[in-house]
Amino acid sequence: MKQIFCSILVLSVAVAFVGCPTPKVVVISVDPASLDFGADTDELTLDVWNSGDEGTTLAFAVTTADAWISVAPASGTSEGAAEGAGAKVEITVTVDRTDVTRNVEGTITVSATGLEEGVTVDSVDIAVTIEPAAAEGEGEGEGEGEGEGE
Repeated sequence: MKQIFCSILVLSVAVAFVGCPTPKVVVISVDPASLDFGADTDELTLDVWNSGDEGTTLAFAVTTADAWISVAPASGTSEGAAEGAGAKVEITVTVDRTDVTRNVEGTITVSATGLEEGVTVDSVDIAVTIEPAAAEGEGEGEGEGEGEGE
């Protein structure tokens, strides 16, 4: 009986010193948090990376429900690194101004894919705004000035 008690005591002390392993964390980071295309920009970029723990991998998808926004690449991976400086993946965002006649807002969502069961990572939304392009003949300096007097 004394041997069983000593074994249980040694096991309890070993668990107390070793503890339970802390799960590693994957975190989606993006920069910038919003994209403003204004009236004349058709393409901008954003960076996506894993600012989680070293040794973790973020597999992600970049999606939008807005037909006038396209992204490339639409997916990627980033390894977590010391101090949250994981490898950044550059995403090119392009807008189609064909049917834009007013200021429009849309959303791009970056979400984790292929996570292990029980692991969750919050998705990140990036706001996208666009203004209609100026019509020909509009703009600074055009059609302005004083006419010649009669």
